[in-house]
Amino acid sequence: MAGNEKSLMRMCQDGEIIMKQGDSCNEMYKILSGKVGIYFNYGEDNEYFLGTLSEQRCFGDVSMLTKKGSPYTVVAKSSVMMMRITSEQFEDFIINNTRNAIDIMLNMSNMIVTLNHNIEVMHDSTSALYNELSQEREQPLSAEEISGMIAECRKASVAHNDEEAEA
Repeated sequence: MAGNEKSLMRMCQDGEIIMKQGDSCNEMYKILSGKVGIYFNYGEDNEYFLGTLSEQRCFGDVSMLTKKGSPYTVVAKSSVMMMRITSEQFEDFIINNTRNAIDIMLNMSNMIVTLNHNIEVMHDSTSALYNELSQEREQPLSAEEISGMIAECRKASVAHNDEEAEA
């Protein structure tokens, strides 16, 4: 495989954390088989599912290129085989694998579209929640009712993210 001789394969099992939010990342991955979940605030009370990536999709590229911490946590949703490309190998990888360069750009574009949609959903949900909360009532809403409204907003966005990622 031209340009991939130095790339390492990595195998992860279902539930294994591959990349943690905030960790610096000097590598990116291309999924060869299996699926991964992308999360914001993974394992916390305010965990947010961003979507699922499967074969031929990449992750870690933004962190590797910007030299900033990962904006999300990546968790294996099945047994996953990935190609690991380090920042040192990246230029040769792109030169020798133009199709992969296009795939990386498509992945970044899809992530931007998904994030923009999430912003729209959060804006719409926040507006709806504000409107609901600002209505005059005989009895104030309970904490449980407010929590339920917030949970419904999250469910709508998560359902869309999973549908988009699988498409």
